[in-house]
Amino acid sequence: MSKEYKREYIVPSLKSMESHFEAMAKKGWMIDSVKYFSLVYRKTEPKDLIFYVDEFPRITVFDYPNSNDAKEYRLTCEMSGWKFATNAKSTQVFFTEANNPNTIPIHTDVESTISAFTHGFKRELFSILFLLAVLAYSGYFAYPFHYSALLSNSGILQWGFLVLCIPLGIIRLIQLLWHQFRNVGYAKKSQQIPRENYIASKLYVFCLMFASIATIIFTIAVVLIEIKNGIPAMVFSILLPFPIVFAISVGFAIRVQTVPKSNSRNKVGFFILLIAAPLISMLFAILMMPHIGGSAGTTNPLPEDRPAIHLSNDTIERSHYKNNASVFFPFQYEYYESSKSESIETKVIVAKTSGQAKLLFDSFIKQNSFENEKSLKRAKRSNNEALYAYELEHMRPTTEMTPEQVAAWGAQEGAYLSYYSDTVLLRYDTVILQIQTGYLTRSDLMEYLQKEAAALAIKLSK
Repeated sequence: MSKEYKREYIVPSLKSMESHFEAMAKKGWMIDSVKYFSLVYRKTEPKDLIFYVDEFPRITVFDYPNSNDAKEYRLTCEMSGWKFATNAKSTQVFFTEANNPNTIPIHTDVESTISAFTHGFKRELFSILFLLAVLAYSGYFAYPFHYSALLSNSGILQWGFLVLCIPLGIIRLIQLLWHQFRNVGYAKKSQQIPRENYIASKLYVFCLMFASIATIIFTIAVVLIEIKNGIPAMVFSILLPFPIVFAISVGFAIRVQTVPKSNSRNKVGFFILLIAAPLISMLFAILMMPHIGGSAGTTNPLPEDRPAIHLSNDTIERSHYKNNASVFFPFQYEYYESSKSESIETKVIVAKTSGQAKLLFDSFIKQNSFENEKSLKRAKRSNNEALYAYELEHMRPTTEMTPEQVAAWGAQEGAYLSYYSDTVLLRYDTVILQIQTGYLTRSDLMEYLQKEAAALAIKLSK
């Protein structure tokens, strides 16, 4: 960019920048245009100006920004002593000389004054409430946080996004409601409405941009890690929202590139945004569903460097290996074998430290107990006595092993997680084993599993 122009990034709401525009004008920089992520200033002589940012509600993202209605509105403002500087969609930026005796306020009555800032308030309020609703919906199913959430990159990404965005959304919502309440009060008293704090507004935008950039960077890192580890299901799950983002981008690009008649609406961009975007996302989801659901029912060989517990007989009808990995737990996998008479699934997790393994072990126990309680409450609320009786019969509480049982498995800690099927949870220093089978009541199989589990832990610890 030439010396006659300069850019400014991290742009808060234009309404909060009125005093900043005035300070820049005194330094010889006049606001020239508003881009998507920056402001462009033009070099001029230092001037003492007064700026006013107003909302023209009859302009949407699909309307031509310089329609006849917009031109008539700007002409009315110029007749009141204001000069048009630039605009960003419906937001209009005006200025006038500081000592201009012919300048009168753009809004002179209470109703038009309240309507001016209420339009932008409603638009941002809807966006924040929608975002918080999505976050609350996601948080409802993720709550409570268990250390086991760190086993998957999607869980890490979900909780990281919730922790970063929920506080920012709540802070902005409180700030927005307070400003609206305060401004309405000043307008009804016919008093001058205080300007928004530029520094506070810019700090909020900086935090929001930091959260967005951090999420994008971590998402890209997760995709690369999943591709490297050969886990396409997680890659497709993470990329699932991208088609709708692509369709929205195309709709806006068509709006920007085409120059419709001054009073027409861009119907092509409107169609792509509201109709084509969801259809493209649905088609993408349907095509990718087999990958997202994993490869259940297929036979995947167990790699030589990944030991697992095998069935006690050689009549294996089906086997399935699944590689799992995350940023915090890069070494983890699952292996399943079944025959006509028995089946076994081994989940292996190798932590970096024994303390990390201990936290994970306790997390599995808490999560299993929580799921049992939640299922019982759901069955009880349904008023279905048969369902509630079934849940009581099949959901036995988590029981920790006695010292004798732990010694029989050769482990440091152990527990039985009875959630529809018998699952053994074991910790060998940094190694976590989760063995799931429906035949733990058989003493011969129990002895076999105890020997195999101890031997597997020794191999993994090396």
